[in-house]
Amino acid sequence: MSEPIEFALKPGAQRGDSAFLLNRGRHRLAFDSFPGRAIALAFLGSAGDPETDAALQAFAAHRRLAEDGKAAFFAVASEPDPAARNGLEMRFPSVRFLWDGESLASAFGAARAWVVLDPMLRVVEVAPLDERERVMGRLDRAAAPSQAFGDSPPAPILMLADVLEPELCRHLVDGFERDGGKESGFMQDVEGRSVEHFDNGWKRRRDFPLTDARLIAAIRARIGRRVGPEIRKAFQMAVTRIERDLIARYDAETGGHFGPHRDDTGIAVAHRRFAVSINLNADFDGGEISFPEYGPRTFKAAPGAAIVFSASILHQVSRVTRGQRYVFLTFLFDEDAERLRQANLKAAQQAQRQLQPAAGA
Repeated sequence: MSEPIEFALKPGAQRGDSAFLLNRGRHRLAFDSFPGRAIALAFLGSAGDPETDAALQAFAAHRRLAEDGKAAFFAVASEPDPAARNGLEMRFPSVRFLWDGESLASAFGAARAWVVLDPMLRVVEVAPLDERERVMGRLDRAAAPSQAFGDSPPAPILMLADVLEPELCRHLVDGFERDGGKESGFMQDVEGRSVEHFDNGWKRRRDFPLTDARLIAAIRARIGRRVGPEIRKAFQMAVTRIERDLIARYDAETGGHFGPHRDDTGIAVAHRRFAVSINLNADFDGGEISFPEYGPRTFKAAPGAAIVFSASILHQVSRVTRGQRYVFLTFLFDEDAERLRQANLKAAQQAQRQLQPAAGA
């Protein structure tokens, strides 16, 4: 009788694993600054080891992969001396160093090894540090569309026509024009609470929150009838909550755009499950949405049509080059997510109280 074959998973990152699951902690968003690229991670241990220098030299020899936007290089290393860190960063400008990457190394279970990720952040190679040339070759191939399916995988999104009628779209645009909106930033977690930050190089948009209760009810009724059932059919989640009712404008004159981001990466937004983006006009160029983890294709919905996608998916809005793009934006979630929202809100309020000076201080 033949010996039983052992199929148990081994510890540490392996081919086919999702780095989105592994990549948590301090550096969980580090890769999002390089959308649509293959990623090479060199887990180096001590920065003073000769093997470390050889790995960094391999990065330098293949820096064209980074310069051409096909790949991104990360070195996870330990070096307590700030001067030595600065020296290495200057010698190898194409490499992003993660000096406090112990949690990342632990999550990947990688010690003195290479890990290569494809643009979907899936592991395609794990190799010892001395297999430099083979890893660089694999990195080059990882930047190309997956041959397992013959082309780039389709983004897991819904495209739904006729969610809002033309007359309603025009009414919403007119409402924005009367109000004018205001510049909007993005939320980042600081000391246990979400704080709005502004960076025109990453996001440029004006927002107008709706306040008319009857208008809000009319829009939500349409989303309930025309979007909610499709989410339940495609993703088996019953939508019960909606976060906001927002009209946004991306303007060519100010270079309106939004860099690569996920919509649920923060205390105040972790409850978001699905994003809904409904274009309100068509007379503009640029301003297309894309999902770089799934390929270079861009999407421009017709007025009144919705693009619906998971809040966890990396996405970006290209620069508007002519005219103005008006869009209705909202987020949908369920009762489990509402409990998470309430818990995070309570934690943020507690953090805020702790930051306030004591009375009479």
